[in-house]
Amino acid sequence: MTKNYRPSFFDSLLKSCYDTDFYKNISRIPFLRSLVFLVLFSICVGLFALAIMWVFWSQLFPSQQTLISDFDIAVPTIEGQFDGQSLSVEPSDITLLLGYDNQGQFRLSNESLFFEALQLQLHDELSLEEALKEPPSTPGAYLYKDGYILHDSLRNRSSLYTGFGIDQVIEFNKDQLTTLISGFYPLAEEWLKRLFTFLTPALVFFYLIFSSLLLGMFFSFYGLVLFLLLRRKVRILYFLQLSFYCIVPSTLFALITAFLSISVTFMPFIVYSIFYLVGLHVYQE
Repeated sequence: MTKNYRPSFFDSLLKSCYDTDFYKNISRIPFLRSLVFLVLFSICVGLFALAIMWVFWSQLFPSQQTLISDFDIAVPTIEGQFDGQSLSVEPSDITLLLGYDNQGQFRLSNESLFFEALQLQLHDELSLEEALKEPPSTPGAYLYKDGYILHDSLRNRSSLYTGFGIDQVIEFNKDQLTTLISGFYPLAEEWLKRLFTFLTPALVFFYLIFSSLLLGMFFSFYGLVLFLLLRRKVRILYFLQLSFYCIVPSTLFALITAFLSISVTFMPFIVYSIFYLVGLHVYQE
């Protein structure tokens, strides 16, 4: 009977990135221990992502003073009215950009930014029906005379203002909007901080868990066919165990390249595939 192999969490974390002898012994690690390793690794990466978010929060979300300053510079002197069914604004055509400047700071502008994330456009001379004939292709929010379009890179979502259920006339100008931002932004920023504090580690945790399981099941078909052709015996759960450890180098590679602002399409997946194939190659019963 093969003796169990019980590496510590840190041994598993380090050796899964370089040690072929470790991959030879994965089949001797109890499945539950491998699953616990994946859970702990996912928690650690989630907490690391949260820490990074807090460090770069001032770049992800501008300060109140920066936002008001950008708003004052980018937005012209406007006057508008909304009666629950239609929007009327003077000037009638305004385009704003949300994105990152050349210093990596998230800004609001009416000129081109280093990296544009969202476009905010107001054009009250067009009806929603007319706008939908040539829908926007850039992510952002688009306001028209009687409705709006939200574009998120995948699809457009549109609706008429009547869906808001507002039956009173609302008049506004630039000074009122500035006052609204001044009072609302600190509350919004605090709410976003609390939301991201919960969502960031949770999303990373579940992403790593499910991606490891899905990739493990996908590669299991290849491994099973290969082992059948080679007439080698294997524990089916080994394919999943192997995926729990292969996700480590691919995740670390993705984190390092993202931190260095390097984007290599599908490279984390290629790293995962290489380590998985190494695991299949050195597998021992």
